[in-house]
Amino acid sequence: LVDTLREAENTEGQHLGRALAEPIGERLAAITHDRYEQLSLGPELGSQGIVIDGVTRDLERLSVGTNEQIATLLRLTIAEHLESAIILDDQLTQTDAQRGEHFRKLLRDQGAKSQIIVITCQPLSYVDKSEMPKNGDAMVERAAGLVRVIDLEQVIDRA
Repeated sequence: LVDTLREAENTEGQHLGRALAEPIGERLAAITHDRYEQLSLGPELGSQGIVIDGVTRDLERLSVGTNEQIATLLRLTIAEHLESAIILDDQLTQTDAQRGEHFRKLLRDQGAKSQIIVITCQPLSYVDKSEMPKNGDAMVERAAGLVRVIDLEQVIDRA
């Protein structure tokens, strides 16, 4: 019975991995201008590799920034699939400016459908400078309230 349950669990996990791999792969291809073709996920949603130029390679061979981006895409896709909120804690610290711009748009688009909370000491990695609080304000709302930027240093100073 235990073996049967484990087999069913692995089969279900593989199905979920296949279901998530395609949207993650599409988002990754968009970010990298089709450099990375496909992501392979295992039964416990761990990466089994990535296809680059037709060859499956280990994620350890990719940069720290690219691995962060893949992890962020995985988390966003799971949250989207489950229709749940997500908390990101400085997920994109090693992301270059070009990919950062893509992620800002992706987060804004997905934030229109579900709640995304980003905790960061590098807010400009997630929002434009024009969206930051000004004149000592602790908070600013943008995009009809869909984006709220809170400067915790200002909140703490006022307390």
